[in-house]
Amino acid sequence: ISYFTCPSFAIVSLDNQGQYTTIHRVALREEPEVDTHSLAPSLADISLIEFDPNDRLVVWAAARSRVMPKLCKGFFTVRSGPYAGYGHGLFRVDLRNDTSSLVWSPSHAEFMTEGLHSINGIMPDKTHEHVVWVSSSSACKVWALDVRYKPAKVVVSWSLPSLCDDFGSHMAVTGIYGGGVLMGQPITSYSSNDQNADSSQTIQQ
Repeated sequence: ISYFTCPSFAIVSLDNQGQYTTIHRVALREEPEVDTHSLAPSLADISLIEFDPNDRLVVWAAARSRVMPKLCKGFFTVRSGPYAGYGHGLFRVDLRNDTSSLVWSPSHAEFMTEGLHSINGIMPDKTHEHVVWVSSSSACKVWALDVRYKPAKVVVSWSLPSLCDDFGSHMAVTGIYGGGVLMGQPITSYSSNDQNADSSQTIQQ
């Protein structure tokens, strides 16, 4: 395997406390190198990660912070116990120093208490390096986020009311947050002129 290509992948695993807060980054070489990164000091749970295509030592993560608003007992009783209040926001994780920072929250975007909605799909845009797409089954929406800002700015969003069809009288196994979502982007061929035009444009809200 060429040292210059250095293909790599990352997975999330359980830590010693039984929480999904450990990321293993594997670099495929003559002898694979495995680096272990613990995010336990800052994150309580990680459900999804995607590499930043511009920096292979940074991942976008759907995660929940260790610092969450305290909710009264009645809040959970009304909302079917563990199904609500544990939603994940979008975090930027730097594997150089094992730090994380909250970039955007679907709960805040819908003017809700943090943790009510959860991200279950992440996809960095293939043509605009500062755009990340996220989806949420609980909010029934997809957003394009400009991550150059903090918090990230919403470029565009779509409502997906068909997702509500999954919520009947009996709650699904995956709860109101749903399972993971695979997001894809059509491959578009650009001429050199189109590429130059795209590079000169920026997405603004």
